Amino acid sequence: MKKVTKALLVPLNQYGEILIQDREGFKPPRWGFFGGSVEKGESIKEALIRETIEELGIDISSEELLEVGNFTDEIDGKFVTRYVHLLNVDKDNWIFEVKEGKSGKWVDVDEMLRLIQGASGEAGLNIALGIKKFLTDKFPN
Repeated sequence: MKKVTKALLVPLNQYGEILIQDREGFKPPRWGFFGGSVEKGESIKEALIRETIEELGIDISSEELLEVGNFTDEIDGKFVTRYVHLLNVDKDNWIFEVKEGKSGKWVDVDEMLRLIQGASGEAGLNIALGIKKFLTDKFPN
């Protein structure tokens, strides 16, 4: 079975909100995370940096990325492993432009779970639950 590696970025602001991607009119699922496939010869963090420039128009450094974990699911006959990283941002001063999809939406963790589960099914829900657990463990209050 073919293996696919993806790198996903989860911007997190000082209010505990996560920026998710509204992909309406772009490609399914409707709601998702920013990022994409890791290209041959590219590290996970290199892919995240490239994808962040392509999808949000901002340049980040690998030192800014906080690893959440990785999630593997069988999707459409492929084993897809998604490596998820957080990026802490100052919502009031962070300037970005969504270049793929309709827009981005700042949501709290529970809204992220609701939207992702409704759009992405079990595979997306696994990631969203992993993000919630990571945030709960890292920031207990």
